[in-house]
Amino acid sequence: MEYEVDVWKYTGAVATTAAAALILKRRKALAIAAALGLMVSNPGSMKKCAQEWRESGTEVNLASLRDEITRLKNQIKADKHWEGEAYEAFSIVADAFIAALDENQKCRKGAADTLDQTALAYHAGADFAVVVAAAMSAMATAYVISAPFPQLRTAVNLMINPVLDRIDTVVKAVVKRKMTLVGGAGAILAVVNGFQYDQKHLFMGMKALPEKEPDFTQTGLQYDKKFGLRKKVIA
Repeated sequence: MEYEVDVWKYTGAVATTAAAALILKRRKALAIAAALGLMVSNPGSMKKCAQEWRESGTEVNLASLRDEITRLKNQIKADKHWEGEAYEAFSIVADAFIAALDENQKCRKGAADTLDQTALAYHAGADFAVVVAAAMSAMATAYVISAPFPQLRTAVNLMINPVLDRIDTVVKAVVKRKMTLVGGAGAILAVVNGFQYDQKHLFMGMKALPEKEPDFTQTGLQYDKKFGLRKKVIA
């Protein structure tokens, strides 16, 4: 639940910082508010997405499916339903599919771990944003209170500028790290999604409908009722 409120921490912190910047009337203050806006995210959704990556596909036990394909491959070889080129063709595709299943599990776990780490980083960032907003709000309050008192206003102005410089330096460094993290996570997820797409098309040419001959034409094979799976013969 704590991750779910982070998005509200971010939006509240940005709103508070922007309001303080308008009161302080300094470019540095506005730059801090703008930089903090780049950090707004939803760690709760990241955690939920990570869980979905871990749980997706659990309705099909990939380990059991891999074992079943291996068993089927060995059984076909032992029973000699397919021999020669037909069995070799099936064996190549089956081995590729088994390897893809193994890679699938690794990719899903890697994607989930990446999202978990990103969510954790942005969860901590939400508290950081709240601290920045509190500091900016305190300076804005001091600036307003000091208005009727020239000497106090001078002292406040002397205090505000160096504090803004320090906050600006820290915020920019944090934003840079967060953007780098997001870029890396995005690249990893893009690779995983690309792999998922490629795997989906692993058997794209093997369409089998009830009471119809299976279609292997896209794989360069053809099904013969008498001899089974064979290389396609070009007339």
